[in-house]
Amino acid sequence: MGSYKLQKHTLGGIMKGEYYCAHLHMHSCFEGIASMEGHMYQAKQLGIDVIWFTDHDSRIGKKKDEVVHFDFEDEGLIEYNQATGASQGWKPIETEHSAVSEIGITNEKAYQGSRSMKMMAVADGTDGEWKTAGVMFFSTAHRHVVSLLARVSLKIACMVEALSDNDSRMIFDMKLSQRPPEHKHARLRYVIGNTEGLTEEHISVIPVSADIGRWQELEFNLSKDAEKYPVGGLDNVFDTISIVLQVRNEGKIQCYIDDFHIHYELAGEEARAEQSRVAKIIGQKYGIIPYVGTEISAAGQHKNCFCTNVPIIDYRAKNYNVSHDEAIDWVKRHEGIFSLNHPFEHWKNIEVNDEERKKVLDEIANKYIASKCDGASLIEIGFPVERAHFTLPYYLELWDRLSKNGIFITGYGDSDNHTNHINWWDGNNFTAWIYAEEPTEENLIRSMKSGNVYTGDPAVFKGQLIFKTSEGHVMGQVVRVRKSDYVLILELSEIMEGWTIQWVADGIRKDKMITDKGCCRSEFCLSIKEDIHFVRVELYDEKGRCILLTNPIYFVKGEHIEIPKERETTIE
Repeated sequence: MGSYKLQKHTLGGIMKGEYYCAHLHMHSCFEGIASMEGHMYQAKQLGIDVIWFTDHDSRIGKKKDEVVHFDFEDEGLIEYNQATGASQGWKPIETEHSAVSEIGITNEKAYQGSRSMKMMAVADGTDGEWKTAGVMFFSTAHRHVVSLLARVSLKIACMVEALSDNDSRMIFDMKLSQRPPEHKHARLRYVIGNTEGLTEEHISVIPVSADIGRWQELEFNLSKDAEKYPVGGLDNVFDTISIVLQVRNEGKIQCYIDDFHIHYELAGEEARAEQSRVAKIIGQKYGIIPYVGTEISAAGQHKNCFCTNVPIIDYRAKNYNVSHDEAIDWVKRHEGIFSLNHPFEHWKNIEVNDEERKKVLDEIANKYIASKCDGASLIEIGFPVERAHFTLPYYLELWDRLSKNGIFITGYGDSDNHTNHINWWDGNNFTAWIYAEEPTEENLIRSMKSGNVYTGDPAVFKGQLIFKTSEGHVMGQVVRVRKSDYVLILELSEIMEGWTIQWVADGIRKDKMITDKGCCRSEFCLSIKEDIHFVRVELYDEKGRCILLTNPIYFVKGEHIEIPKERETTIE
């Protein structure tokens, strides 16, 4: 078995293409802390060819109830919306070496209105160590967060009343995205006063002049400065601003803050166009092919739209009231395809026992069967650890139930990654291998629709896979049966000793095979008895963790069963 030589994949005996490894659900610099470069850096280490960036469309466009202003006119530093439960404002930063400080709302001075935020810090010794006090801006649901791709600038009014020349400083610290290789946050630090010791890798310091004793409106052009300084350019998010006071020895600083504004120029399709432009530049650096789709996330169940020709839904124009069906119609109207994402996600914050999980599975399966998955081309099922308190067997059973009912849908796994360092080398880190002559968007989408895809762990599985019938039918195809049985063939390369090949027919686990190191071939014979049959393969490592799933090959009896055009086969 170990000496078996794997042959290059052919369709109908004709050499056509290969499987390209692709991440199909990846969040970046519209979301919070990840960068596209950080993802591409990790992808290169793992030999991944393609990344589909699928940032939430509701964050690329104009956000509902977005936070772009804070006027300090309330009595406290946090504003609450009693109707929605939302809040935003300034909370104290945590620091190991705290200064003696005073921070709060005051009516002593104001740039506009009648109130401002007073900030004061005093050193309590002469040891030369910087002591810190400060505040950080936040909003629930990250409604203030915006990508630098949108051309972002901040304005804030400031009056510095007291500043010790060498022993005090005021830092407007802009937290940006994670940068490779360490995946620490990039920062732009605008500093009034002493700037020593503030510059590190991916952290740039920009001195700011203070007009002592007078109000001045400071403007921080984050996008422009991110392109000027070595922090990663526009491939960044404005995650938050911290206003930090630092003092040492006998230093003192006192100031007032008022009228905070966040301004950005681009949203929706214009912002996504910028993302695509920047992604291509970074992709050339790392040898990764990027495509920029979206995750439709404000219209019922989340759905990845992979087609770049489908415009972002203008939620604001529709008063942020778009149904699941309307979103699907939007994708289809623009000739796109979509996936059903994380089908059990509704229960992620709900405690459920095994009996309740089975009921949930029944409910979801029945709903998907009745709607024929709403016309989705793909479904997320490859979560080897678990997701939303549902382990992998629940996802696989859902998929198998769809197959039993003649719903031919491509299964795949992904990380749904919102950071640059989690779920790459372990955890829910599946990718998809997609068959294509060339890795163009058109070719990849064609195979995503047809099901010629397998999914698995790119950190573990480094080989090649061929899954076909002896006649040459491949994954995803629906065979109109002409005989009583079919032989299915699995070929794998670069496998390890002690892995388990598990054949699954009609949702039932059948033959097993324990592998030797190297290459192997395994066969399974399917007897045709029912109107619909399907066969797929699972691969497990020596510890029993799933590391690969093929898509099924389907077999149907009777002309009454409709076969999607993209899954038809001309092979007899």
